[in-house]
Amino acid sequence: MARLMVRKGNPSERVRLLLSFFFPYFLILLFSLLVGSFIYHQTVTMLETDSRKSNMRLLEQSKATLDMRLTEVLSIVRQLEENPEVARFQHLDHPLQGEDTLKTIELRNQLYSFGITNNFILGYYVFFHKSGIVMNNQLTATVKDFYAHTLTYSGQTFEQWEAGYLRTFRQQQFLPVADALYNGRSTSVVTLMHSLGYPRNSLASLAIIIDHTEFQKILSAFDLSNGGYAYISNPFGEIISYVSNSGTRPDSTLTLPSPEGVMERFIDGQPMMVTYTTSSRNGWSYVVIQPERTVLEKVYYIKRMQYLVAGITLLIGCLISLFLAYRNARPIRRLVATITERFGSSRPEASDAFSLIHTSFARLFDRNEELQVKLQQQIPFLQASFFSRLLKGEFLSPEEIESVMEPIGIRLSGDTYAVAVLQFQEPDKDSGRDRYEKLGMESLITTETMRGMLNGTGHVHQLDERHMAVLFALPGRELSACKDRLSFFVVRLLVELNKTFSIHPVVGIGQFAESLMEAARSREEAMQALTYYAWNPSSPVIWFEQVPKSNDSFSYPAETELRLMNLVKAGGEEPLKELLKELYEENFRGRKLAQPMLRLFVYELWSTTVKIRDQIAAVEEADGFEFIQFDRIEAAVQQDLKGSYAHLEDTLGRMAAAVNKRKKSGNNELIQLILEHIQQAYVQPDLSLAGISDRFELSEAYLSRFFKEQTGVTFSEYLESLRMQKAKELLCEGDMPVSDIVQAIGYHSANTFGRAFKRVHGISATAYRSSFRA
Repeated sequence: MARLMVRKGNPSERVRLLLSFFFPYFLILLFSLLVGSFIYHQTVTMLETDSRKSNMRLLEQSKATLDMRLTEVLSIVRQLEENPEVARFQHLDHPLQGEDTLKTIELRNQLYSFGITNNFILGYYVFFHKSGIVMNNQLTATVKDFYAHTLTYSGQTFEQWEAGYLRTFRQQQFLPVADALYNGRSTSVVTLMHSLGYPRNSLASLAIIIDHTEFQKILSAFDLSNGGYAYISNPFGEIISYVSNSGTRPDSTLTLPSPEGVMERFIDGQPMMVTYTTSSRNGWSYVVIQPERTVLEKVYYIKRMQYLVAGITLLIGCLISLFLAYRNARPIRRLVATITERFGSSRPEASDAFSLIHTSFARLFDRNEELQVKLQQQIPFLQASFFSRLLKGEFLSPEEIESVMEPIGIRLSGDTYAVAVLQFQEPDKDSGRDRYEKLGMESLITTETMRGMLNGTGHVHQLDERHMAVLFALPGRELSACKDRLSFFVVRLLVELNKTFSIHPVVGIGQFAESLMEAARSREEAMQALTYYAWNPSSPVIWFEQVPKSNDSFSYPAETELRLMNLVKAGGEEPLKELLKELYEENFRGRKLAQPMLRLFVYELWSTTVKIRDQIAAVEEADGFEFIQFDRIEAAVQQDLKGSYAHLEDTLGRMAAAVNKRKKSGNNELIQLILEHIQQAYVQPDLSLAGISDRFELSEAYLSRFFKEQTGVTFSEYLESLRMQKAKELLCEGDMPVSDIVQAIGYHSANTFGRAFKRVHGISATAYRSSFRA
């Protein structure tokens, strides 16, 4: 046998094992750097695209904001233009003389309703050419006085201004930004001029003065450092507004190739990024010109940092790879030692640690597959055993039924249940082997036929060679609908069997049940229906409700007696109460039995009680069993049947409670033994549910369910909680390294421990120790 070449005393082999872990980490590091370089180039491209898109989005937002504000301005223009007082005032020659003075006052009052509260607009003015008057809600003056004292444009005389602004016909035209003296304050304004009337017959003009800084605020969201600027121009190439760090006005506008986009241009010898868009409302062009290094500053920064980060990453990555390789080699050595210890002389041959681990796990997987195959072969028998117990009423609770169904792959989802029993005809001439072969063939054909028709809504169970039970799981709780569905199925089945295979079974159907706990009762009723058919053969389908209630005898079938005995011996207190209640309702209320017959019924139940007592003699002297004395029973039955029945219910209930108490006592003892074992063995990394189940000779599935029932948590949760508690104690009590604590509490690797500790406590083990000592 080749010897494993990984021993603590061999330094060269330790180096080989260390390098075998290091090189994969190093290759991953190199690959990561290559991938990172590729991603870097993709990221740079994406960032450039995002920067351009971000600029465009910001410009679109600025355009939308300004369009909205200008729409508000134009709405004021329309309101003033449509005002009838303004229209009448245009024709007055001397509005400040005589009766026209009243019209001036009326118009002034009208204009008060147009008071401007919007800080976007400095003011609005209506110029009446015929009278030479200018008015708004706060001012009435001559045009010359207005230009001299209210609004004076830099570099323009009154005559120039009047000719360019008032005597030129304009329709909602925004004039380029201009410097002006407004109300004694120097500022820059954008003027909206609108002539009222027709080109050759315009008697008034409307001017709205807009603060240029409001335009600049909208454009100021852009970074215009290092020589950048932005402007808004109309379709004629006139600059309506602009903004720049230097405050200088652009010399000219750019020729734009499309309504919107991003382009690169050299301007004054500097590479610039030009972002532009055009308003669909007024045709204005919004243009932002920025140095490329300003827009792509983050991209350039990433380029500078990438090489530095790559070098540092390579250095630190190599150090981390060495550390991880050293740390991960230790568990491999421990794992090899465990394999050697477990397999002993049957250890697989291997030339190195990884080959040994691979071969060992392959052998374990092969064994596991063999066990799985054997388990799958046992599932049909387990399912048959489950249905046998279910139909005999041996389960104590719905939870117990669910816990048994799930591991063996049984799915029964329904709101209403019913049991039908098929009875095959006894062969007339066949006997011995031929008889069993014929019945077996009929059972097989019937089973396969029903499974194809059930389609997951029920299960078939063979009771004996002549009887087969079908448990139906039906949707809904409307009994009439359930009965129709079940009748349709049974009729289809009988027609198929009769026509195709010449098989003529008789079907007895019990009453519907609301839970699987009542399946045994439904099965008993189906058997009673078949018994009635034996005496009164008529239809091949007999419902239990069709069986007449006999007033000559009580109802206490052998199956019911066996079910009652099983419930008491299993400690099923609640199911026992339900069964005794059913017997009482059937015999005391459902049937009109004579007193002697009722006494026989009660005697029969007391007889069953004595049988049960003999079978559980271990608790005969406990919990009141000594009061079962026949002379008192005889007297009670003769004097008060209902009282005797109540006494019987109490006796059986106390017997079931005694059994249940004994079971719980045994469970407490068993769980204590299991917990003590875990307390001692939690330091073993290979401690598992399977190992504990082998130690205590229990199935793994049962132990898992039993542990959860007794402790309220799963085995894995309990073991993790125990190990975490021990880890906290070791972290707080001394200076033991975390790597040693990992081994001391039974974890294979520090990574697994670290993830578990952080998941449970929210912080790392090192941080927990630091916070405790702080």
